[in-house]
Amino acid sequence: MNLKNIINETINNGGCSYNITTGDANPTYGFMVAIHGAERSMPVQDLSQQVISDYIFDNALILADPVAFLGTWINPENNMVYLDVSYLIDDVQEATLVGRWNKQLAIYDNNNKTTIYI
Repeated sequence: MNLKNIINETINNGGCSYNITTGDANPTYGFMVAIHGAERSMPVQDLSQQVISDYIFDNALILADPVAFLGTWINPENNMVYLDVSYLIDDVQEATLVGRWNKQLAIYDNNNKTTIYI
């Protein structure tokens, strides 16, 4: 997946998850949990290849972890796009705990494509 594809996935599907180490995209199992402090947001129209490239550069050490994903999602309530670093965690209880530690409001269930508020 390239940066243009990440933008297209985000715009067309409301978000995406991409592992820059393994090349995996949009897992269909487990739970995505964002880590605190790595979030970046902007209006959807400001999302660009340069913005994503800069974000990856700024978070390269964290994104080098094989279970870390570059995450994007659009909040339709305010038309903002969010970039984050998310970890793929298999167990819902562990994902919920890690989410709470990282001051997250929710985790994402990849299998059911739903948000779980915590």
